[in-house]
Order: sequence, then C-alpha cells, then structure tokens
Amino acid sequence: MSFLASCGGDDDDKKTSNATYYIEFKMNGGETIRFEAEDPGYQACGSCACSTLPPTALEGAGLYVCNESEDFSASDIENLENSSLVFTANDFPNALFAFGKNGVNYSSDYAPDQVGSFTVTKVVSDGDFFGSAQYKVTGTFECIVRADGDDTDIAITEGKFIVRFSEN
Repeated sequence: MSFLASCGGDDDDKKTSNATYYIEFKMNGGETIRFEAEDPGYQACGSCACSTLPPTALEGAGLYVCNESEDFSASDIENLENSSLVFTANDFPNALFAFGKNGVNYSSDYAPDQVGSFTVTKVVSDGDFFGSAQYKVTGTFECIVRADGDDTDIAITEGKFIVRFSEN
C-alpha cells in the first residue's frame, strides 16, 4: 500500500499519487481515507461486480454491486451508468461498502439503518482479461458502516471512486 506524506514546505514539495483506481471517503467527517492501486487486476464475485483496493493488501476498501442472477454480465455493468443504488441486502440491485483499517473491519452490511446512496456517473471499457470485459467505473457514495461486532453507526461521507469491475 502506498502512503502519501508531507514534511512541511510549500505545495510544490508534496507528493501526489499516480494511482489510476481508488476508493476515497471520510469517516465521521474526519480526515480523508484513500485506498488505491495502479492495476486492480481481475476480480470476480459471482452475482456481484466487485473491486477491492489494493487487491492483495491486508487492509483495503471494497465496493460491491450485486444483483439476483448468478453472474454479473458486461451489460449489467454498462447499465450502471447514471444510476443510484441503495446500501441494503433486501433489494436488488444493491451496493455494499467495506474496508479494513488498523486491524478493524467495517461494513455497510453491519449497519441495518442505511442512508445515502451509491451513484455511478461513468462506465467506460477498460480492456479485456482472458475474454472477460473490464470496465472503469466512476462515481460517488455515502453510507453508514459499523465495525465488526459493534453497534455504533459511523457515517461515511464524501465518498468517491474509480474502480474496475469485471464481468463474470
């Protein structure tokens, strides 16, 4: 995982990320948290389109969009453009947001009373992986999460992302 740091000085001294894919958000209105990767590879999740960044790290963030069918097809991903989904396990299609930070796992699935939405603003072709279409998906999100085993609601705000979803 790459970390961004600055030791003072003017803005010209600050490092910026070259990551193509990211999930960024604020937790309870605090500092911005960002997980990123230059190449998230191929990720398949059956009836969900999914992206976890960074893909092989112990701590990272994941966005999932699920439907009722056994697979999430290329047309399912393309049809996400200009749509908003809810963070609930009761209705399809739906969205899920999860992340790990400082050894604690958080998920929108742990919080039963959701607010906010998952909005896709852009879907573009992002190549092919052994015959499976890949898509760069851009959008925003806000939701409520809880830590695993806790009952305290945590607001996730100012969420934005560019992720890769793979048909499967």
